[in-house]
Amino acid sequence: MKTLRWAMLVLAALAGCGDKEDPVLKFVGSWQYVTGMPMLTCPGLPIPAGMLPTLPLAMFSLERGMTSDLQATLARTMCVFLFDVKDKVATARPNQMCSVMTGRLDTPTVTVVLTSWVITAADAMNADSKFVGQVKAAVPLGMGGLVLPVTCDVTGTGNVQKTPPGDGGATD
Repeated sequence: MKTLRWAMLVLAALAGCGDKEDPVLKFVGSWQYVTGMPMLTCPGLPIPAGMLPTLPLAMFSLERGMTSDLQATLARTMCVFLFDVKDKVATARPNQMCSVMTGRLDTPTVTVVLTSWVITAADAMNADSKFVGQVKAAVPLGMGGLVLPVTCDVTGTGNVQKTPPGDGGATD
């Protein structure tokens, strides 16, 4: 009788092992802001024209990472940021950066520096996103070859929603 009880306990314990959902799965997909947007501020300076189109944080895709739980790819760029996931929260690893080609002659490349980015899943289709970082560029000053290094702060808080495949989202 004792052996039968132990066998039933072991089977009951094993039956519960596969019930836990992978927390990474709810984040995988293409996302875009539905409320809120990235905001760019350049203290004491006008925003350089070449920096405005380099805010691809408004749309991004999340997929399983190779060296992290998740990786985010910013829309229309090769920028990839690594995230760790715990329950409903995906947290970017701090102080990551990437370069973005703008396609402009006045500011051909900008650097996106990510200080923090936290995505909290409400469900499999909706999440809250909050990020803080900087966009850096060297802006030419006329024809003399002088450049002005410009650092602008970028922040964003809002709700993001998963986009269906084929609708022009971050990876289409």
